Amino acid sequence: MAVAAWLVHGRRLRHGRRRLETMPDFMLKDIGISRCAIDHVARAERRAAGRLD
Repeated sequence: MAVAAWLVHGRRLRHGRRRLETMPDFMLKDIGISRCAIDHVARAERRAAGRLD
């Protein structure tokens, strides 16, 4: 069961990262994210949802 949860977590993390990576720079700037901070923001979002890395 833990392996399945780990795989689901990884998939959700990649999906969130991909969504941010497809946004143009001006949209990222509007929400206060720089392109180099996408990975950090995606991981922080998952932590805030109660899923630790």
